[in-house]
Amino acid sequence: MTDPATLARANLMYRRPDLYDQLTTGDEQAAQVASAVAELAGPVASVLDLGCGTGRDLDIFRVHYGWDGTGIEFQPELVTYAQLVRPDLNIRLGDMRTVRLGRKFDLITCLGNSLAYLHTDAELQAAAETFAAHAHANTLLIINTLTAPPPSGEVMHSTCRIDDADAQVSVAGAWDADSKLHTTHRDWSFPDGSAASDTIIRRVTPPAEIARILRAHGFALVPAGPFVCAVHRRPREADPTPSGGRCP
Repeated sequence: MTDPATLARANLMYRRPDLYDQLTTGDEQAAQVASAVAELAGPVASVLDLGCGTGRDLDIFRVHYGWDGTGIEFQPELVTYAQLVRPDLNIRLGDMRTVRLGRKFDLITCLGNSLAYLHTDAELQAAAETFAAHAHANTLLIINTLTAPPPSGEVMHSTCRIDDADAQVSVAGAWDADSKLHTTHRDWSFPDGSAASDTIIRRVTPPAEIARILRAHGFALVPAGPFVCAVHRRPREADPTPSGGRCP
């Protein structure tokens, strides 16, 4: 992962939080998370969403499932937008590799391919340390990330509904097996006649590799739907903060 400004230059939706809000996540993903929770976890009162974007999932979790949510997002523009349109949510600027909130959560989510922006083993290890630092015994971790490379080598065209009008986007991908990085180039044409391009680079991490990293931090993988899910089995002895403790 690089700095927020560089990532924003590379990804149009980080520069356009309103566009991000319309095109990412939504009821279906939140319902899939809730289904996994019902299958794998006990009662959930608190959720930490790492890479929460504009807070759409957190808002659904709060309204439909009654989960008290805290969101951490790396992009300042997304945080500012989230705090404006969803002022009732607790969304903070932070880095999933280093953030420490001083409390434990019943559920930790890392959705929307947020983990794929960590390109090195060291960064993935740091994220796993963050997961463990906020987990008590039996905390459920749900990750949605690239576990196999998307299609590469051909240009795909699609239509997106933006502001009640159709926008066109062309997507081309390239996969580098040696670096484990997938590059996606997108060309956007908007209803007002404007255009934009972006190029995003994300790491592909197979489930077995994720499992190995998580095991080292006390998590055990459990199968559930479209996600990588794990339950925390070993609380960190060095951290005496009890479950449900409030942030300072």
